Amino acid sequence: MDKIVLSEYNKCKRYILDELEKMSLPKEHPFLKYPRTPESRNLEFFILLKLGKESNIPKRLLHKCNAVEDGKFSHMKYLEGIDETLILYYILVVNIENISSVIYEPSHIWQNNKTLEYSCVFKMPTECMVNIEVKTMRCDPFEKETDLKINNIKDGSILIKKLVNDDIGYEKLLCEHQDAVELKNSTYYSAFNRNIKKLLKSLMAKRTFNVE
Repeated sequence: MDKIVLSEYNKCKRYILDELEKMSLPKEHPFLKYPRTPESRNLEFFILLKLGKESNIPKRLLHKCNAVEDGKFSHMKYLEGIDETLILYYILVVNIENISSVIYEPSHIWQNNKTLEYSCVFKMPTECMVNIEVKTMRCDPFEKETDLKINNIKDGSILIKKLVNDDIGYEKLLCEHQDAVELKNSTYYSAFNRNIKKLLKSLMAKRTFNVE
């Protein structure tokens, strides 16, 4: 690694670790084991976002991963925060040359007292702002599939789940992976619909912000 890049990386790493120390995390939190466990290494995404000069966005995303609910550690809350971070990271990586700025929780865009996760300003093919909202659903197949036992699933097994009733790719996947386990009870159709309705409610507004 280039010495200048390494030096900058270490500065960003120190910044994130210092910020982590200021947070009152529950003792079960994965970040407290950094860098000794695979799950704790998700912290690297915050360091890389900071390395990308995304102002205070990594800090704000980090605080959303505190995973505290009713005074206790909640792995679901942790995953919600991580999902928001990972999606932004991969959007930036794929579009690194085409995004001019990121606006976190752009409350000034909408006039309905609703905020989105973040907005990305794209330069090409025409300058525009893409508003992004992240929703997390529980998708643990062992929670709903009564006949599915974790001891019966081998490493590398493929599990296929229909997310919505008219999922056009579902039958194709079943044909391509005939040895796959079909999760018939895990459609999560109702949860999917609820999240779509929440998203639409967030996007309903009297006026939108135009990129100059």
